[in-house]
Amino acid sequence: MNEQRKSIEKTTVVIQFDEYTNDYFIEIPPDMCNAVDFKVGDTIIWEKKDEETWILRKKDERHLES
Repeated sequence: MNEQRKSIEKTTVVIQFDEYTNDYFIEIPPDMCNAVDFKVGDTIIWEKKDEETWILRKKDERHLES
């Protein structure tokens, strides 16, 4: 069975800082969340590709990372 990949355009988002929690965060546009099946509460892994590019992927909860 062929699984179709959804096309996602590149986008730029601003990294924000929450002074209350001291956490950095981004707001991912809803259409992009739908395209990659990100949902509220998912753990997203950030992988640095190069100086200006990051790859975001959903953590697979079935395989715990150390």
